[in-house]
Amino acid sequence: MNTYREALIESTKVPVTQSNVLVDSINTAYLSAGSGYPVVILHGGGAGAVTWYPSIGPLAKKFHVIAPDIVGYGESDKPDAAYDKNYFVAWLKKFLLKLEISKVHILGLSQGGAIALQFTLDYPKMVDKFVLVDSGGLGSTSPCYPLSEWFG
Repeated sequence: MNTYREALIESTKVPVTQSNVLVDSINTAYLSAGSGYPVVILHGGGAGAVTWYPSIGPLAKKFHVIAPDIVGYGESDKPDAAYDKNYFVAWLKKFLLKLEISKVHILGLSQGGAIALQFTLDYPKMVDKFVLVDSGGLGSTSPCYPLSEWFG
């Protein structure tokens, strides 16, 4: 009988590998699919890599997709730690180095977006492109102009 996670992996319609890697002493679970330039997709708070299942198949057609369960979420360890941006960014850097990835595209959703943004600011030479989706970490004011200024 398939678990819910296995059923979601099957729904991607591409071969997906479930793996684990030790990042320092943290067992980090991740999914990978496809080949080509590496793309790391970081989920938001709460759900884990499960958030990205609908996107893994389409992305894997052109990229090597890596979807980790960020430390503290999903199938990854949940150590007693300061879960702040510095902690997550340090974990992400060590995760990428453990996978021997020196440069990557990053997509981040919500909290994953805040991690992607801070990682890009701290380690710009490791990031080729990044995409933020409903990202945290942007502050409370919008950089956008009111629609009235665009359309009169």
